[in-house]
Amino acid sequence: MLGPQMALVSMLGYAYLIYDRRSQGQSYSGYAAAAGLSLAIMPYTIILMSPTNNALLGVASGATKTLSESAVRELLVKWKGLNLVRSVIPFVGAVLGLWSLVA
Repeated sequence: MLGPQMALVSMLGYAYLIYDRRSQGQSYSGYAAAAGLSLAIMPYTIILMSPTNNALLGVASGATKTLSESAVRELLVKWKGLNLVRSVIPFVGAVLGLWSLVA
């Protein structure tokens, strides 16, 4: 799983830009927001997505046999929405970082 490593590498890049801009007396708030969003994917995944992920993994492995087909479909729909938000978080961070770079 490369997600956490990629988030850390992005955050380190933003940390350098924050340091560089701050030492030059320039604004760095856009980079700080981008760094925060880059890291936000980890707690979002652990706190908000883990229950749904674990329930779906239980169904996939056969460990959970008490869920109806409609309950599994509801879990999949919920996961789809959660994963969409999870995808948007680092994208917004990247847009903020790029915006800060060219502005």
